Amino acid sequence: MLGRLEGIPKLKGVRFDSFAIEYLELCKKNNTQKHYATKKYVILKSIVPYFENKVLLNIQATDVEAYISKRQQEGVSQKTLLNEYTLLKHMLNQAIKWDYLRVNPCIKVVRPKVVLPLPQVLTKDQIKQVLEFIDKNEEYYRCKYLVRMLFYTGCRRSEISNMRWSDVDLDQNTITVQAHDGWHPKDYEARTIGINNTLRSTLLEFRKWQRSLGVYGKYLFPREIYGLDDNLTGFMHNLMKAAGIEVDQPMHVWRHSFAYHMIRGGTKPAYLQQLMGHQDIRTTMAYLRLTQTDISQQTECLPDF
Repeated sequence: MLGRLEGIPKLKGVRFDSFAIEYLELCKKNNTQKHYATKKYVILKSIVPYFENKVLLNIQATDVEAYISKRQQEGVSQKTLLNEYTLLKHMLNQAIKWDYLRVNPCIKVVRPKVVLPLPQVLTKDQIKQVLEFIDKNEEYYRCKYLVRMLFYTGCRRSEISNMRWSDVDLDQNTITVQAHDGWHPKDYEARTIGINNTLRSTLLEFRKWQRSLGVYGKYLFPREIYGLDDNLTGFMHNLMKAAGIEVDQPMHVWRHSFAYHMIRGGTKPAYLQQLMGHQDIRTTMAYLRLTQTDISQQTECLPDF
């Protein structure tokens, strides 16, 4: 009897610590510097010290469960524990691709549960309040276009900052979120978002305004006016504070609001997941849970008799 099936590669007996170094090299090539630094810290500080002497072939589900138990005893939060479990699972999936493992032991382990707080969103009245404030205060005029882009696309801050006019197709009324010059979306995947009539008018006006200032060029939000990624948060923080709207995440609240109002408008979670660029549908479902807290509006869809 054959020791292994023909065509199936023999697994390599590699220790976890050696594999971790190899995995980090992959991360360094495929992640932003910030994401790489975060993964490196977690892997070297928490995961490697526990699994370092084990051969990947010998790691069982019980070992993963023991790691989770140990970290719980050390008092880490459930969110931290979930992040570490997710990273370990991703590492072992990569080990399978490299023929170090046949099956990921994490699939037999109960995923750590985290009850995440509901995302903070803006109501229609609050959005109107911000826009009216901009119209009345000329010093915040440049925020007008930023607010509308954030709300009508649901894009992340870095996606907005790195977006180019070449990503905008006003003939097809679409915007493509895609990689440029070493920068890439969080999930590495390009996605397309439709442009509605309001955003289309805004973009045409925005382009005309940029041309009048002589800054129309590569980036949708010119560096001469909006600076780099981090500057956008500062603009939005000052705007929201001046407009009298208190939020924890002045940039990200617009992304949350986009998702919330899309769900309330009848968008299916699976479609919204694509628009948002979520890898996990459970992230998207948080917005559905949020609409279910609108107790007074839950029965608005019922017909009148």
